[in-house]
Amino acid sequence: MQGPRQLPRRKRLLFQFIIMALTYGLTELSILVYLNFTFPDLLAKRRSVARLDLTDAVLNNRPMMIHPYIGEVYQPDDPIDPSGEARAQRVTGKLRFNGYGFFDDDTPVRKRAPGKVIVALTGGSVARQLGQTATGVLERELSQISEFQGQQFEFVRLAIDGQKQPQQLMALNYLLTLGGEFDLFINLDGVNEISLPGIDNVPFGVSAAYPRKWNVLTAHTGSIEMMRSVGLVTYLRNVKRHSARWFDTAPWRYSPVATLIWKVRDDRLEKSILEQSNDIDRRSRERLPYCSSGPAEFFDSDEQLLAHCAEIWARSSILLHGLCRASQVRYFHFLQPNQYVRDSKPIGPQEARLALNEASQFARPVRIGYPLLQAKAGQLAEAGVIFTDLTGAFAEHQEPIYKDDCCHVTEAGDEIIATAIAARIKAWYATNDAAGAPQAP
Repeated sequence: MQGPRQLPRRKRLLFQFIIMALTYGLTELSILVYLNFTFPDLLAKRRSVARLDLTDAVLNNRPMMIHPYIGEVYQPDDPIDPSGEARAQRVTGKLRFNGYGFFDDDTPVRKRAPGKVIVALTGGSVARQLGQTATGVLERELSQISEFQGQQFEFVRLAIDGQKQPQQLMALNYLLTLGGEFDLFINLDGVNEISLPGIDNVPFGVSAAYPRKWNVLTAHTGSIEMMRSVGLVTYLRNVKRHSARWFDTAPWRYSPVATLIWKVRDDRLEKSILEQSNDIDRRSRERLPYCSSGPAEFFDSDEQLLAHCAEIWARSSILLHGLCRASQVRYFHFLQPNQYVRDSKPIGPQEARLALNEASQFARPVRIGYPLLQAKAGQLAEAGVIFTDLTGAFAEHQEPIYKDDCCHVTEAGDEIIATAIAARIKAWYATNDAAGAPQAP
C-alpha cells in the first residue's frame, strides 16, 4: 500500500512561498489598520523628523559657547582666524560658523564703501533661517529703492537660534565697538522674547533677561557629569534623525511593519533624551551660583512675567534704535508671525498636524503675550522706531507654511516674510523721499 503522494519540490516551495506571502501581507495589513486608528499622524511625524534640513540639524547640535557680551554664540569652526576665512568648515554654500560665533559667510565687522549697502539681520532661529534662504529676495526688492539702485548688497547674519533681547542689542554694541559699520539693521523677533524666559529661565531661578538656559550653559563648564549628559542628548538627537531618515526611504517607507519598528525605536530614543534632559535640568538647578542665575526675580503670575518680558523687548528695541541713529544706521523692527496668534493664518488639517499643538510650550505664551507685544507698537513709534507687525503676513495663504509646532516656516514662508520686510522698507524710503526728508538717520 502506497503512502500519500508528495507534491514535487518546486510546488512545495511555491506553496510555502504563497503561505509566507499571505502571512506577511496579513501582518502588514493588520499593522496598517492598527497604526491608522491608533497613531493617525505617525507617518507625518516621521517625515517631519526625517526631512529636517541638514543645516538645521547641524545648528541644533552645534555647541553653544559663552560670550562675554552677547551671552552665547555658536562654537566657531576656526577660533584662531577671526574672519573664519582660513580653515572654516563649509556647511551650506558659503555659510559657516565664523570666528565671531555667527553662522555667516564672512566677518560681521564690515566697513562702508561707495557702491555698497551693508544689511544686518538679527533675531532668533526664524531670522537665522531667513538669512540662509531669502537674502536673494531682500536684495531683489531693496535694490528697487532709488538710493540703492546699482549698488552691491552685503548681508551680515547676526541671528542665533534661541537668541532674545537684549542679546541683539548687546551684539550691535559689541560689533560697533570693534569698528563694524552697517547701513540697514533688520530685527525680526518676538517669539523668543515672550516665550523663552518662562520656559527656560524663570522656572529654574534664572533671570528673565539672561540668555536662554543660562544655568545649563554655565553649569556644565565645571561639571563632567553635565558635559556627558549634554553630549549624550546631542548624540541621541542625531541618531533619532538618522533613524527616521533611513526608515523614510524606499522600500521601508511603504511598510507598516517597518513603520512600527521605527516607532518602537523612536519612542526609546525619545525616552532616553527626556531622561537625560531632565537630568540636565535637575543638575542645573542644584546650588545655582550667582553667575548662573543672575538677580533674583519673583512674579505673582504668568501674566506678570509676560508683561515684564514685553517691557524688555520694547525697551531693547528703543535702545537699538537710538544706537543705530547715533551710528548713522537705519533700524527696522519686525514682529515675526506665529501660528498661535489668533486668526493670523488659515490652517488646514495637513498643516495643523505639524503646526498646532496645545501642549507646545509656545502656544500659551504667544496667545497671551503677543497682544502685549502688539500693544507696544505705539510706544515704539513714539520713540521713533520703524516698527511693523508681520503677524498677518500669511493671512491670505491657504497653503501649508509652518513646519513645526513652534514658529518655523518653509522656504516659501521665508520668501513671504522677506517680501513683506522689503515692502515696508521700500514704503518708508518712498515716503521719506517724497517728503524730501534727509536720508541720514
